[in-house]
Amino acid sequence: MGRYLRAAVAALMLSAAGVAALSQQAAAASSTRFYVDRNSPACSDSGPGSRAVPYCTIQEAANVATAGDTVVIAGSNDDYFNGGYSPYDENVVITHSGTSSAPITFEPAVQTYTLYGPAAGFTIKGDYVDVVGATIGSQQHTPIVVSGSHDTIKGVEAELNVASVGPTIDVEGTGTTIERSRITG
Repeated sequence: MGRYLRAAVAALMLSAAGVAALSQQAAAASSTRFYVDRNSPACSDSGPGSRAVPYCTIQEAANVATAGDTVVIAGSNDDYFNGGYSPYDENVVITHSGTSSAPITFEPAVQTYTLYGPAAGFTIKGDYVDVVGATIGSQQHTPIVVSGSHDTIKGVEAELNVASVGPTIDVEGTGTTIERSRITG
């Protein structure tokens, strides 16, 4: 009887592991790309965030993005300084979390995107969030605040224009990775 019970328990455990693996694969397969382009005449913060009807603000995309999703942000630092592209003047608060195998990613459509203004920046409260390719300049707010865990800041240039306001980056969470970034101010 003991041998049959052990076999039944082992079969049940393998079955549960298979269901968990399928659930993770399904979650990864259902990832979505949301688009943000404040300069698009078709942008809408009540729209689907598609390439044809992108969100106007990064915050609206952050409000709907979940594990495995990617937010693609239009804008180029070069275009802005040549008089073409206007920056996003917003403090994006990210409350949703990704997973170790399916982070939420904020990335540029081309080279970089710019957040610039009095309170511009990212406040990351979720776990497993990747912020990639941003140029951030703020006058009254710490440009990057991380209180989630296992978040990644990659290829980011952040500058705090008034040193008396506080640090340029404030990491309170655990397991945060900062790579290929320039933090000044």
